[in-house]
Amino acid sequence: MASNTVLPKWVWDLTIAMLNHEDEHGADKTCLNAVVSAIPIDVRDQAEAIRAYVQAAAQSTTKDHIESTWNALTDDLSGFPAPQGASTEETP
Repeated sequence: MASNTVLPKWVWDLTIAMLNHEDEHGADKTCLNAVVSAIPIDVRDQAEAIRAYVQAAAQSTTKDHIESTWNALTDDLSGFPAPQGASTEETP
């Protein structure tokens, strides 16, 4: 299968799920080795790139959510809104 083949989203999702399973269960669990090895290497490489991108986006979204929640909480506790772009770290 060539890397320029358009694959349905479910194929990418399934490939990523299998790669995640292998990562979570380590080398000692080989139940999906035959299945994963049947996936063309170029498709696996692209799935890895998609997975890394999604993880980075999720981490960025989580960080933004935590910062906004923290700022809202400190606003509520102090009675004064935090300045825009204020750091969430305490100063000595």
